[in-house]
Amino acid sequence: VKRYFEYKKKFQPHFTKESLEGKIWLFINSLNNRNSLTFLQNELEDTVLIGNGVPIESTDKYQLPFHKTVLHAWKFPKIWLYFRKKYGKQAVRYGDLIFKTVGMYEVAFANLSKYRPKCVVLSNDHSEKQRALLNAAKRLNIPVIYIQHASISEFMPPLDFDLSLLESQASLDKYETLGKINGKVQLIGMPKFDSYIQFRNYSTTINHIGICTNPFDNTDDIYQLIYAIQEQFPMINISLRPHPGYKNNIKPVEHVNLSTKAEHVFDFLRRQDLIIAGSSSIHLEAILLNITSLYFQFSSVQENAYDPYGYIKNGLLEDAIDIPNLLNFIKKNIKNRKFVFQNVKYYNSVVGTENEGKSGFLAGLYIKELLENHSRQQT
Repeated sequence: VKRYFEYKKKFQPHFTKESLEGKIWLFINSLNNRNSLTFLQNELEDTVLIGNGVPIESTDKYQLPFHKTVLHAWKFPKIWLYFRKKYGKQAVRYGDLIFKTVGMYEVAFANLSKYRPKCVVLSNDHSEKQRALLNAAKRLNIPVIYIQHASISEFMPPLDFDLSLLESQASLDKYETLGKINGKVQLIGMPKFDSYIQFRNYSTTINHIGICTNPFDNTDDIYQLIYAIQEQFPMINISLRPHPGYKNNIKPVEHVNLSTKAEHVFDFLRRQDLIIAGSSSIHLEAILLNITSLYFQFSSVQENAYDPYGYIKNGLLEDAIDIPNLLNFIKKNIKNRKFVFQNVKYYNSVVGTENEGKSGFLAGLYIKELLENHSRQQT
């Protein structure tokens, strides 16, 4: 009830046909989405940020009313029984997710029908709200564009968009293993990196180490690594960046800088010479900045969660395996750090080409082409 009245007062007045009809909707429901899509405001006219569940900024006006899915909760028993019949115990295990998603399609369809955007742009292809928007837009013949925001793993669904803008051949190769690809695909590199090329790190020494964790990492394991590095290399500056979804309480550690999710990932990275992380696409972002990156699994994980993006398999990273090996790696590289960004082209198609630094421009160009073709088909 509180959310209903808060929405009605703060956001509903802005939802008008004048402000939303015929616009390009950039849908964001996480900080990663925001960082991956806002560049399009400089490349395309008539863009609006359509949010839901993101940190609200003073300029945000449009939040889709997905809280209204509660009005459709009466459909849950029938839908749950359908999933129970088809998937058995899996439906029981994910019953809360099924309940949460009931009604999302109806909310997406109602708003897309009413305001008829020119297109919808998503930077996530698997979360429930994005899938609701995708399916509703398909029914209404509204083009949907997908812009990759992180490396691709085997857990993603097949590509099914009018236009998919991927970072690299590695992304396309992975998607081709996941099922039939529908729609056009273009390889454009990483738009959010365009403005950070100037900050590539050409230092040959390691003075700053960034430790990046995952949501499932145990805090004791994290502290153990920090203390081991501090003891062996007391002069090195250490920064800790917990994953934005990390729920455990991180206690301050003496002489360790703590980054927060409010800090853009590239602003964090540009202060580092070496990154230590587990299964995370931050490795790729670090190497683009010519920062040495080392794979280290802080806590045990399921076998299929090891190297999900193929960084180790494809020779982009080394696996430290354990703390003694990790410390030895630092010792070998501390005064003789190698340049690494040349190795990343398989994961970023524009590196070393005339289009490096122009990924945002390419994205805008391909979206304009799609919209022009769609407009001609409608007339």
